[in-house]
Amino acid sequence: MFNLFKFNHRLLEGDDGSGAAASAAPAGTPAAPAAAPAASAPAAAPAAAAPADPGLTPPASMLDGVPAPDGAKPLEGEAPKPEGETKPLEPVEYKDFALPEGIHVQPDRMNAFKEEAAKSGLSQDVAQKFVDMYAENFKQLSEAPMRAWTELQNKWQAEVKADPEIGGANLDKNLATIKSGLSNLLGEGASKFYEALNLTGAGNNPEIIRGLLKAAAPHAPASPVEGRPGGSSKSAGSIMYPTMAGLGNGHET
Repeated sequence: MFNLFKFNHRLLEGDDGSGAAASAAPAGTPAAPAAAPAASAPAAAPAAAAPADPGLTPPASMLDGVPAPDGAKPLEGEAPKPEGETKPLEPVEYKDFALPEGIHVQPDRMNAFKEEAAKSGLSQDVAQKFVDMYAENFKQLSEAPMRAWTELQNKWQAEVKADPEIGGANLDKNLATIKSGLSNLLGEGASKFYEALNLTGAGNNPEIIRGLLKAAAPHAPASPVEGRPGGSSKSAGSIMYPTMAGLGNGHET
């Protein structure tokens, strides 16, 4: 029994029976217990992860930048929208639109405009504003060529009047010469020629007038020559037959 107690005492002090202690403990210090064999120790449970601090961890973004796949479910509380379904517009019936004086729009074009305006849901007042804008723009575009044409005609007439050869003090005489000469040259076709000059504006061009003056002058009637009274009142008969008066042979009675 003493030997058994001594053996257990050596195990507690780490003596393997050879008489040498595993490690010498200081005097007065109790010996550390011997570690249990590794095979006999149960496996330690893994430590649980510490919960993240909600004050330091921001929430995930609600929009992560990844497009939702086709057929994705709508967000909670949002009703699904059928594809291609739109709210139908109320039909609009337009009255006749007011147009500026001199502006006319073909009926088929006006009807096409009304159809497009109705599809867009334009009211009568808003559609009228579009008509006014179109009419004003159309009026300016249509009047621009005529304004330029009128300015050119006035410019040509001013050049003719200021020309020293065909204008000035000789203007009226030269114009009369052209008209009479062309009338004699062209005959019945003169009226159509004058109409073409007026229609094309060539009758105001300085070079046209200059050329017509040269062409028509030879055909214009000559200016009448003023007659002067003769120096004697006797006829040729009375001079040749002075004694045969009263016989109807030219003698003065």
